[in-house]
Amino acid sequence: MAMFSESPSRYSKQLSDTFNENLLKLNLTEKVKISLKEEWLQPTIMFEQKAKTAQQWYWIIRLSIIIIGIAIPALIGINLYNSQSQKYLNWTILGLSSWVAVAAIVDERLHLGEKYRDNREAAENMKSEWWRFCQLTVPYQRYLIHNDAYGNSENDEDENNQYDDTFIKRIKKIKSRANQSKQIDEEDKKVLDQAKQIDKEDKSKENKTGSKSYLDWLRQNFTQQIDNLKLSGEDKDSKINYLKNRWLDQTIFYEKRATLMQSLYRNLRLCVVIGGVIIPALIGLQLNNPVADFIKSIIAIGVSLAVASCAAVEEFFNFGEKYRNYRKAAETMKSEWWKFQNLTGRYDKFSDIETAIPTFVQRVEQIIDSDLQNFIEMMDEQLTEDRKENQKAIDELNISLKSQLEAINQSVDSLNDSLKYLK
Repeated sequence: MAMFSESPSRYSKQLSDTFNENLLKLNLTEKVKISLKEEWLQPTIMFEQKAKTAQQWYWIIRLSIIIIGIAIPALIGINLYNSQSQKYLNWTILGLSSWVAVAAIVDERLHLGEKYRDNREAAENMKSEWWRFCQLTVPYQRYLIHNDAYGNSENDEDENNQYDDTFIKRIKKIKSRANQSKQIDEEDKKVLDQAKQIDKEDKSKENKTGSKSYLDWLRQNFTQQIDNLKLSGEDKDSKINYLKNRWLDQTIFYEKRATLMQSLYRNLRLCVVIGGVIIPALIGLQLNNPVADFIKSIIAIGVSLAVASCAAVEEFFNFGEKYRNYRKAAETMKSEWWKFQNLTGRYDKFSDIETAIPTFVQRVEQIIDSDLQNFIEMMDEQLTEDRKENQKAIDELNISLKSQLEAINQSVDSLNDSLKYLK
């Protein structure tokens, strides 16, 4: 999932540039080139835009539910001596509870998590299919030229092609599976409009000198190794293009995400551990001064909320598990490269690098597919938990509204009794 952190419009431009660059190196007819833009490039960009926008709104809603859900019990435990202030506090708690319930309902109705998962899966499958097609590897190894592997976009029952593994048929199956899911509806037009307006770069934690310099060194080192490979033939540029724009970009992406996830996971866990040590010390501290004790209580509440928030955020984003998955993918990609370059392991049966490339391409796509499946499984588990939390928030709101309604009815009855007494 390379360039996952890029904004939709920026990524769309990069995807178009890479596509056009590859297109020049493939011996395709003009009709096939036009069809590729309509059948592959535009849907892939659409899936990327939808996935990014759904992801942003999904995170915003879920984080608001988590953080406000932590704050509400703390507010409920506050007792104010001023009745008017206590009344305002109760209305604030009711408002926050209502917001949590409304956010849960919105999440349930719009299926933002499912949209994020399904569009991400479709986008990654479309890109994987494209790179397999460019290198004529599995399932296109039977074809000698790209025009035959592409198939007939106007007639799926092409008499000249008896196979069911042409590029056009396979991407149509991917789009068909995406269209059968819940996310394809009229609301997606609004999602696309929002995606076009999002152009803010995700600069999350990339300013760390050590990590950045290592990534630069890694890219430079592998680029030199790719340039030094002894490749020949008409498809030399296509093979080098795959190694740089698919394998290397994906490897750098995994390295970058693994470093980021590791940093976030460690920082949040340190906050939880240190805060968990500080809280008992604050509670046990006796200052024998009303003002100091009050300040100490406020600090203890603040630290408790910070610890609870850090724990909830880490649990929601699964930074630890993501770090493990990204690190595993990065090391597997690098390990596969060294086996390929030295013709060891599964590559020992090949006489040179050039004949081993199709097997290398197949293996790289399998690693990427495995990472995608891990992502889908994590999202499925998260969505299951989200549904339970949404239902819990809605039930709590119903109970709160019922108690408020009973209080209002009691006030009305009291007022009626007072009016009868005056009469």
